[in-house]
Amino acid sequence: MTFEEFQATGRDVPDLSALPLIAAQGIEPGQAGRVYAGDLFIETLKLDGAPTEYQLTIGSDSRISADLSSLEGFLYRFAKLQGYL
Repeated sequence: MTFEEFQATGRDVPDLSALPLIAAQGIEPGQAGRVYAGDLFIETLKLDGAPTEYQLTIGSDSRISADLSSLEGFLYRFAKLQGYL
């Protein structure tokens, strides 16, 4: 799967905790985000209801950025290295 194909799997989810595999990771109810390739996700941080920044957490490493594409790149590389893709 190419990076562009990975990005195309992304979909907005208003409540990540509604997805069982993600909820099992301890996501707070009502936390919005984007889900990729099944159960890989990036949280959406909102200010006054509009997405402004995104947070990606892999293990103990957490990154916050307004550049979604950059975080998608980190998530894509992780998924490839770990055999998710």
